[in-house]
Amino acid sequence: MAILRTASRWLTLLAALLLLNAALTFHNVWPTLAIRLASPLPEVSAEFAVIVLLLAGWALWRGAPAARLPAVLAGAWLLFTLARYAEVTAPALYGRPVNLYWDLRHVGGVLAMMATAAGTWVTLATVAAATLALVCAFVVFRLAWGRLGAALARRGERAALTGLAAAVTLAWLAGLAGAAPAPSTLRFSIPVTASYGRQLRLVAHAVVDGSMATARAASAGTTGRTASPDSPAPSLRALGGDDVVLVFLESYGAITYSQPRLVARLAASRLRLAQAIERTG
Repeated sequence: MAILRTASRWLTLLAALLLLNAALTFHNVWPTLAIRLASPLPEVSAEFAVIVLLLAGWALWRGAPAARLPAVLAGAWLLFTLARYAEVTAPALYGRPVNLYWDLRHVGGVLAMMATAAGTWVTLATVAAATLALVCAFVVFRLAWGRLGAALARRGERAALTGLAAAVTLAWLAGLAGAAPAPSTLRFSIPVTASYGRQLRLVAHAVVDGSMATARAASAGTTGRTASPDSPAPSLRALGGDDVVLVFLESYGAITYSQPRLVARLAASRLRLAQAIERTG
């Protein structure tokens, strides 16, 4: 029985490590909302290794972590996982990275579009399912971090975690410094903290650029000068009367040319548009 209990402890510890690492290293199944594990070789989260190493040092210095720490780490891990999901999913769906400063303001419009296209009940069910998934993820992360906390209270398991985390962290730092390449079987995922750092820089740049644009506009209005070309309201006189061609490329509207029902409903408005173009040259 003692052997079974020992084996069970090590297996649950291994499962917790794999789960928490996978939450920050998964990839997108292009071009869908689905995710998958990294292949053909697994990836390692350097952030996870650093956090485990810090927790092991704390446990060695001050004893077992506080009872509420697993819940705090689970909440942080949920935020990290969401950032990772946005980072790998947005390029697959939209062909560009996510920009929270500009994208978050459109969430309400997207939900309204879903409610119109799919129906209110389907939208509510989708939101409820997403909320339930987040709650379940938090509970699973809480259990996993609780298992790591219990492992840090045991000398043998703490020593194993410390050695593993230290080896991974040193390999990551060596790779950053270029001193030694990481082993071919060890690949590091892009840190999630880098994603949050990039979003903070985007917000800072947008705020600074917006403040500068407001100041330039106010200055131009006060002095009566024509706004410069890089001001928020540039003068069109710089075009010198040249024609301007504005082209819209919208893949989502392609079905309006392939679905007979939509073609019939849009035929009149498209005819008016064609006539207006010909009439105005």
